Amino acid sequence: MILHMDNSSLPRSFATKYFLCASVKKNIFFWRERLFHQSSHRYLTYSYLKIFHKVELFTRSQTFLQHL
Repeated sequence: MILHMDNSSLPRSFATKYFLCASVKKNIFFWRERLFHQSSHRYLTYSYLKIFHKVELFTRSQTFLQHL
């Protein structure tokens, strides 16, 4: 059996598969980035609140000590 292959069909099929894989990979990274971004955003918000709470406690203790 002899297969007749056009010269332009091989690069075209390669380009189609390459760009299809690239778009799928890009989409996967996009969703991973969004998921990590959301979780890191929650973590940063929690960290900022924790730091703010410590600063507020420190400021209150300093104010209390000044009045003594």
